[in-house]
Amino acid sequence: MIRKAMILAAGLGTRLRPLTYHLPKPLVPVGLRSMIAHHLDQLARLGIQEVMINTHHLAEHIPQTLGDGAAWGLQLHYSHESPDILGTGGGLAQVRTFFEQEDAFLLLNGDILHNLDLLALAKAHAEAHAAVTLALRAHPGDPAMGWIGTDEALRVWRVPDMDAVHPLQKQMFTGLSILTPSVFSHLPAQGYSCILRSGVRGLLEQGAHIQGHLDDRSVWVDIGTPAHYLQANLDALVDPRFPCPMDALIRQGTQGPFWLSSHHQADLKTLTGGYSLIGEQASVGPHCHLERVVVWPHARIPPHSRYLDGIAYLDQFLSLPAEGLRAPKPLHPTP
Repeated sequence: MIRKAMILAAGLGTRLRPLTYHLPKPLVPVGLRSMIAHHLDQLARLGIQEVMINTHHLAEHIPQTLGDGAAWGLQLHYSHESPDILGTGGGLAQVRTFFEQEDAFLLLNGDILHNLDLLALAKAHAEAHAAVTLALRAHPGDPAMGWIGTDEALRVWRVPDMDAVHPLQKQMFTGLSILTPSVFSHLPAQGYSCILRSGVRGLLEQGAHIQGHLDDRSVWVDIGTPAHYLQANLDALVDPRFPCPMDALIRQGTQGPFWLSSHHQADLKTLTGGYSLIGEQASVGPHCHLERVVVWPHARIPPHSRYLDGIAYLDQFLSLPAEGLRAPKPLHPTP
C-alpha cells in the first residue's frame, strides 16, 4: 500500500503570468476548485495518508489555503525551498527522510490537471516489481519535446538526454510517477536536479527496472498559458469527468451555463451570458454580461461590465483572443 505522496508546487508559473503574480500556479482555480485541491481529492481516494508539498513562489499562500489537510482526511507537510528552486529531483531529495522508509511513494507535478487512474498506476507498479513506474501518454510528435523510450511491454529504456540504444516507442511523461527509495542514491543531496535526468537515468544506467504505464483515455492538461487555462475551465464546464463541486450552484444564462460558488456575490437577476465560472466571494455588479469568463475568488467586476473570453482577477480583466478557443458543447445537465 502506498501511504505517502509528494506534490511539486514550487514552480514560478512564468508562462501563466500575469495570473501567477498573484497566486502560485497550483492554486489557480479550475472548475471552481484549485488544481492542487483536485490532486488532494485523488490522493485521498487512493488511500494516501500523508502528503509533502514543496513551496517557493508565493510560498505562504499554499499552507494558508490548504492548512493541515484535515478537509481531505490527509496529513499535509510543507517543504520550503529558498533562496533557489530545487527542481523535481532536488525538491524530493530535500525531504528524503520523509520517504526513505517507504516501500514506494507517489510523486506528481502540482501544475497539471488530470484524472488519471492512480489505482491502475499503483497496480502496474506492483505487478512489475519496478524501481520506478512512470505514467505516460503517447508522444504528440513535437521534436522539441523530450521523450521517454519504451519497448512493446512499456518497459522504459530511455529518458530525455539519453541516447537510444535500440528502436523504442516514443512516449510523453505526464509528471506522475511511483518511486522507490532507491532513486535517492542517484539524486544529489543538495542543489538543483531533475527526477528524470538524474534519478531515473541513474537507475536505468544501473540496470534497474523502470516501468511505463500508458493512459491516453484520461484527461491530462498542462495549463501552461492563460489561453490554455481558460480552455481548461471551459472544458470543465462541459466535461462530466470534472463534475461541478457539490457546494456550487449551476444556473442557465442567456448563452449557456454559469457555475457559481455557493458564496458568490453576483446579481443573478441582471446577469447575462454564460459558459462562465464565478468563484468564492467574487463580486459581480448588476447588469453585467459574462461570456466564456473565469472569475477568480474575491475578484471585483463593476456594474454594466461586458467581459468576453478572459479571466477576471482582483479588479482586473485579462482579455484573450477568442480564435483559439474550442466552442463548448453542453454535456452537463443544466436547469
